[in-house]
Parts: sequence; C-alpha cells; structure tokens
Amino acid sequence: MLSQAADSQQLGTPAQILAQAQRMVQDPRARDMTQTFHRFYMLMGLNTRWDNTNKDATKYPAFNRNLVPQLQEETEMFFDATVFAKNGTFEDLLTSTTAYVSAATAPLYGLDPSKFSAGLTETQLDANHPGFLTRLGFLNAYSAYSHTSPILRGAFITKQVLGIKIGAPPPGAEQTPLPASSEVLDTNRKQYAALTQGKDCTGCHTPFINPPGFALEAFSTVGSWQTTEADTGKPIDSTADIQLDDTGNNVVHVTGPADLMAAIAKAPGAKAQYASKWVSFAYAREEDPNDACTVQQLAAKMTTSGYSIQNLMTDLTQTLSFRVRAVAQ
Repeated sequence: MLSQAADSQQLGTPAQILAQAQRMVQDPRARDMTQTFHRFYMLMGLNTRWDNTNKDATKYPAFNRNLVPQLQEETEMFFDATVFAKNGTFEDLLTSTTAYVSAATAPLYGLDPSKFSAGLTETQLDANHPGFLTRLGFLNAYSAYSHTSPILRGAFITKQVLGIKIGAPPPGAEQTPLPASSEVLDTNRKQYAALTQGKDCTGCHTPFINPPGFALEAFSTVGSWQTTEADTGKPIDSTADIQLDDTGNNVVHVTGPADLMAAIAKAPGAKAQYASKWVSFAYAREEDPNDACTVQQLAAKMTTSGYSIQNLMTDLTQTLSFRVRAVAQ
C-alpha cells in the first residue's frame, strides 16, 4: 500500500505521510520494531547484564538462573502491551501496575504461585510496583550477586532514563570492595554511601547516582519487596532527594519507589531522553545536535494529556530530517 500511495503521489505532504504512518503502526511488524527499540532503550541483549544475572541461591532460594529468559520476556511484554494493547503514554510506562507473572516468578512478587501457570499471565501488582523499573527484569539485572547495588540501579536511571550526563568512574572503581559491615555501617545503603565518599566519587554519586538507587532499596537483589535488611534485619531506608536534571534546581524528595516513578514520569528530562532515544533509533544515528529541535518538539508533545507512544512513533515522520535528504556535493 505504501508503494501504491507513492505511485499515486499521495506521499507529498506531511499529512499524507502521517496517515500512512498511522496505518503502518497497526501492522504486526510495528510491534517487532517497537520491541527492538525498547531493548535498545533498556540496554538489553546478548552479553549484557540482562542475560548474565545470577544470584546467591542459598540466600535467595526463590531465584533460579532458568528464570532469566522469563524476566526478560516479562519486560518485553510490559512494553508491548503498554504501547499497543493499552495505547499508553510515556507516563504509563512509569506508573502502570500491570505485570506478566508465571508460577515460577510469582514468589518473587510475593504472589501465590498456585494462581499462575508456567507461562506469563497478565496481572495487577500492588501500588509498590509502578512501571518497568520495579519489574523483576530490571531489578535483577542491576543488582549484585548477594545484595542490591544502588550504584548500578542509580546510574542506569540517571543516565539512561533521566538523560543526565555524568562522567566515567575513575580507573578501578568498579573493583573497589564494599566497606565491611559494622555497627556504624549496618545497612547496604550506608556501606554504599561510605564507598562513594571519596573526592573522585562524590561529585557524581552524592547528587545523581546514589539517590535513585537508594530509593529502590525497598527491592532486594532478586526484585522482591523488603522492609528490612536480609543480613542484619535493620529497617530499609528508601527516602532520597532526587535530582531530575543537571541544573540542581529540579530536586524532589521521595519516600520510596512509587514516589520515584511518579517523579520520573513527570520529569521533562526523562521525556526528552525517551524522545531522543526514539530519534536515534528511528533515524539510525547516534545523538546528533541537529536533532535537538526535533527532540524538544516531541518532548513538548509528550506533556500533552493522552499523547501516546504511538503518537510519538508516527510523529517521527513529520520532521524535515525524515522527509528531506541533503544533496551530496
């Protein structure tokens, strides 16, 4: 049909192109493309944290390495359903409690496995589980073997979701062991805070990386809800002051994951980052200053109530970058 439209001179205006894009986004092949995009957005793929995650089975007997493919599949199903079945918005990606659970993954969510089958079934989680960053896939991938990692979780949110530019860690930083637990450092959070107090670390960790990671301390390394430390029984502290951009002016206090997701869902920087990733993916090029206006325009539209991800996808066809090719000199 697209070739017929071109032959009939029906692709000459932005409105004509938009009509074709809106038709094509309903094609099943659009779902495959959208899944590929969200794998790109989530840094999923072979030889990534997503397929290499492993946990201490003695400490976390509900986890099994055989679950890893389902943890990835659940994430993919969540994005697919939000975009297509529910015609959702960017904010829905951060606030929806819809999840896809099997009998094997149900215990990690604190659910009764007898109510689920071997395959993933759509269900609704409680209010503590809004959005893709509270699903088992992300929480497992961005954790350590036997404990959570506020650094891994926080750095992903800061860089990949909020789009805040932070520098690379100093050489050897990733191999630095956590300080030993003590009467003073009696929680995972306190140990990570002490780990990142050095002058080469604090500039990025204290304002940007650590806070969103600390807000997710309510989830164990296998993604289960926890109110006390697994090792010490100390209460979990998931309060944090989150910088939603790099200006230092957009700071929100959160008391845990639900507050954090609500803040990200509204954050202009997170919407701009999502739009920027779509532009890079759709136009097949790395982040380009020439695309800044396109990103700003799309991010502004995302603030409009009801502006869906499908709207964003089709509006990618409305830019000069999409419709006009420069003549080679």
